[in-house]
Amino acid sequence: AAYIQKRAVVMAAGRAAAGAGGGHDGDEMAAASSPSAARFGRDDDEAPPARASSAKSLDLASVALGAALHDEITLDVFETLRATFESADLDGGGSLDEDEFVAAFAAALGDGSESSGNDARLRQLFNRVDANADGAVDWDEFSTYVLLEGQAARELRALDAVRKYLPEKEQRVGVAGQSDPEAKHRDVVTSLTKMTSLRDTYATTSHDGTVRLWQLSSDGGVKYVRKVDLRSRAYLTAGCHLDTSGRLAVASHDRKVKILDKGWKVCGQLSTFQYAPLCMTSWRGGAKIAPGHKDMDWIAVGDDGGYVHVLQAIDMTDGEKAQSEYKVRFENKWTRKLHDDWVTSVQYVKEDDVIVSGSLDRTVKLVDVDPNALGARTRTLQGHKGGVNAVAWSPRFKLLLTASVDKTILLWNPLTSKPVDVLYGHGASISHLMLVESESQIISLDVEKNVRVWDFKSRACVQSFEDKTSYFPVNAIGALGFDHGTSRLLTASISPKLWKLTVIDRAASVGHNRPAVAVSVNPSPGFTQIASADSGGCVCVWDFTDGEIEYRFTDAHAVGGDADARLTAMTYDAAGRRVCVGASDGVVSVWNPSNGHRVKLCVPGDGAAEVTGLAHMGEGDDAFAFKRVAAVGWDHAVTFWDDDARVRVNPRRRMRGEKAHGDADVLCVAAAPPDVMATGDSRGDLLIWNVENGALRHKLPAPPLPKKLDDGHAASFHSAAAASYAPASDRAAESVVFLGRDLPKDK
Repeated sequence: AAYIQKRAVVMAAGRAAAGAGGGHDGDEMAAASSPSAARFGRDDDEAPPARASSAKSLDLASVALGAALHDEITLDVFETLRATFESADLDGGGSLDEDEFVAAFAAALGDGSESSGNDARLRQLFNRVDANADGAVDWDEFSTYVLLEGQAARELRALDAVRKYLPEKEQRVGVAGQSDPEAKHRDVVTSLTKMTSLRDTYATTSHDGTVRLWQLSSDGGVKYVRKVDLRSRAYLTAGCHLDTSGRLAVASHDRKVKILDKGWKVCGQLSTFQYAPLCMTSWRGGAKIAPGHKDMDWIAVGDDGGYVHVLQAIDMTDGEKAQSEYKVRFENKWTRKLHDDWVTSVQYVKEDDVIVSGSLDRTVKLVDVDPNALGARTRTLQGHKGGVNAVAWSPRFKLLLTASVDKTILLWNPLTSKPVDVLYGHGASISHLMLVESESQIISLDVEKNVRVWDFKSRACVQSFEDKTSYFPVNAIGALGFDHGTSRLLTASISPKLWKLTVIDRAASVGHNRPAVAVSVNPSPGFTQIASADSGGCVCVWDFTDGEIEYRFTDAHAVGGDADARLTAMTYDAAGRRVCVGASDGVVSVWNPSNGHRVKLCVPGDGAAEVTGLAHMGEGDDAFAFKRVAAVGWDHAVTFWDDDARVRVNPRRRMRGEKAHGDADVLCVAAAPPDVMATGDSRGDLLIWNVENGALRHKLPAPPLPKKLDDGHAASFHSAAAASYAPASDRAAESVVFLGRDLPKDK
């Protein structure tokens, strides 16, 4: 939220300068640039998200200003909201309690008259904003909710169709669709580069020492254009497009970097490397700033000696050309040994003017391009247990991503030294990583040709697929790419292969399209809601007074990294603000249903298995009471996690063994505040627990079921025949619930 507000300062200032012919005065511009004011705006190229909440659902902008849900939350809107918030804070404590909140916004809902309906709606709104259920809303919590309601929430709740990458039905490789023996590399591809200076054209480099050019067709397929033979037997290890000059830079294993002009001739070469270059990236240097008023591109190169080189590729003057066979010369700005092993990936971060490098020494380094800049330093990120194979930067979300031999993807805030999240799911070393920010996706590839697609906001794996084609001589995929013009994913082994982002129609526009597996009634008296969940990971929140859907979000089942996981259990938390979701891979996650964002990940312990039941224990709005999430499942255990401010938690306690359910599957759980819990298992036994200390209060064994007599009639429940063994499937406790919690104590 802080980043979005900071970004909106610039966007709001830009709109203020451009609007009304630049007629805003200096005071308005000063207000737009003030860091103390919250700002928000939508990028010009982003389409307005679809509305998904019901008409009865209130957002803060519409409460304060009468704005429609689909309207953009502008600078003026946000300033008015902040003024309203600050004026409502009567005690000056920096936060609003429920009564202050209702009093502040009640007048904006209608004609100013008292309305019990408006009061109830505002109290519901307060409870939605107060996601941590501490009974107070501060400005950070307040503004974050507004931002999510205004942008991400509607995107996540939009009732759109499923989008999946599917292979193109027709993969034409060759000129005019005809087979061409040169239309495939003789060895694995090492890079796939979009030639933005040429329409729909891609260049591939390969271990066979050649560059090949390809063109995408609008109707599907890829056309081979030509081969560029560099007349060298050395592997080509990397390639990148030079944005200023429109040329292609390639690196080779014989310790050279070459520049190819638009006629695909070598127009520049650097051969002074001590070690073989393995990876490279480039960024725009600027036109007509080099000597002779020519072009200049920046290039960063990582090699197998642990060095990173920052170079400038500069067009020569006429006098320089007379003394050289090339048109482009190189200037080495600096070379530094940053790693103790191969440098496998380099990335330029424009926002901070730094180079990010990943290495097989398990570290990630961030170093300033200008070593003489004020505050220039080298930062080291450590968190992977194996070598780092790929790094990627998200300008939109301001996060750094790294992929490793240890099969994980780490997400970093570059200003800190610890990862903010980790993505699990790959079964083999991850070799490539790519961001598709237009789709809010992370795409990763491992050495076994498995591709995983992750949603950037929920961090859930939304698709997993394998390229089952066998390639020769190396059965591997060497490069990833994405074509924004046609929304197609590209993979390359010996030639490019296309995967189209395809819309798969849903059977219905609202509600569930997969079997419903759980329902839960919101326990808060201020809500009239029921949440339901299906095996496909869709969670819906309904108003049970009229059956209308209020919120809906998807992909709640795959946050543990297993794309084949199913959602198996769900319950509201004790305060009715969030929903807890369990999956077949043993992972439990906590979500804010009003905006579809995951707020907590409960990591399972050893031997994790399918979650069959969930319960949340706490004292509602009491911020000082202990709050815990409990899960039961096929691991024969009862597992507890603390529900505190952390976003990722490990189990606090696991109760299993002979003092618990033994080797029986635990199938159901129910909680009775403040500290009593019941669990039932596949043998029909019910156990009553003290949650605070984990002590077993009672064990309620299931009575034997009646057995049919020889004449086919059922035996009496208390007969001797009924005491004999009955099948476990007939005895299993499938569900348990506490009754009478609100009755007087003498009842």
